[in-house]
Amino acid sequence: MPKKIIMREAFKNAKEALELYMYTLEDEGMEIPVPSNIKPQKENESVVLIEAYMPTVRMDMETRSVNRTVTLPEWLDKRAKEKGINFSQTLQAALYQQMNLPFTPQKRKSGN
Repeated sequence: MPKKIIMREAFKNAKEALELYMYTLEDEGMEIPVPSNIKPQKENESVVLIEAYMPTVRMDMETRSVNRTVTLPEWLDKRAKEKGINFSQTLQAALYQQMNLPFTPQKRKSGN
């Protein structure tokens, strides 16, 4: 694999790791550390800025889909499948109703 592709993937992974770390710190009410002032120590080293724009990260994390395991009687599962019932949408609608919230089905994002 060419070095350019490897570096691009490394930067992408570093950005994702930083965003998830900062989101976790925020979510747990912990302080986000101040960025370090670093300089290359050797001639062949370089410093790269990794950006994390948290409003977008928060929005993505709060609207992502999560999987839940649901237990129900086999006969009910069978009948619901026969009628083509969408289990995820039905559960979402029931949860919205239980919490007295207006239900607007969310489209699942690709990759989740």
